[in-house]
Amino acid sequence: MAIRYFAVFGGSLPWVEEFARFTFIWMTFLGAIVALDRTEHICIDLLVKVFPPALQRPLAAAVEAVILAFLVVYTVKGVDFVRLTTDQMSPQLNLSMALIHAAIPVSGVVMILLVLSQFRQRVRTWRRASHA
Repeated sequence: MAIRYFAVFGGSLPWVEEFARFTFIWMTFLGAIVALDRTEHICIDLLVKVFPPALQRPLAAAVEAVILAFLVVYTVKGVDFVRLTTDQMSPQLNLSMALIHAAIPVSGVVMILLVLSQFRQRVRTWRRASHA
């Protein structure tokens, strides 16, 4: 809060706003990972819960396949975006914009691993239920 008053005394910290923006970008993409892990994205469980229990298993697998396909495209395009911005520098912090945009493919890879892990766990649960 006191940082904004530095300008009154003849100095300022212009990098603070840029740092806050970059931190917010990373936190948004990391938050998406947490939301996916907790299945708090509305379309993930809402669509599955509408159908009868007999259809929920295959539909859940289909939803995960669609999410996985989206995440693969998201990650590949994120890598392309990072490549495009490697030579661009941020004005105040003098950081490569690729570091900031790397939040996209990094979050994509983590979410792909998370979806695969959840799918594997779901298959194990189905197998246990079918053998019981």
